[in-house]
Amino acid sequence: MNYSKGKWKVREHGATYEIYIETPTRPKAKEYQIAEGIYNKANAQLLVSAPELYEALKEIKLRWQVLDGDISFPHLEEAMLKALAKAEGEEERHNG
Repeated sequence: MNYSKGKWKVREHGATYEIYIETPTRPKAKEYQIAEGIYNKANAQLLVSAPELYEALKEIKLRWQVLDGDISFPHLEEAMLKALAKAEGEEERHNG
């Protein structure tokens, strides 16, 4: 999955919040905006955590596969797979 890498950050922007990444390696732009116009700070914070949550969930999936059924939590496994499918734009394929 190719999403914007780097540490996502939140800042107030008037009455809303925006999400951005600092880009010290880009000569003309010091920041890269991910999203703007977010009215709820909690929503902005959740969006900022998305890349780290996604990477953690991928690691859990990998370790789950290594266990190969040694621990049985089918409802958690299904929730994990659905969340990953949604993040990767494959939600319909996973549910269908």
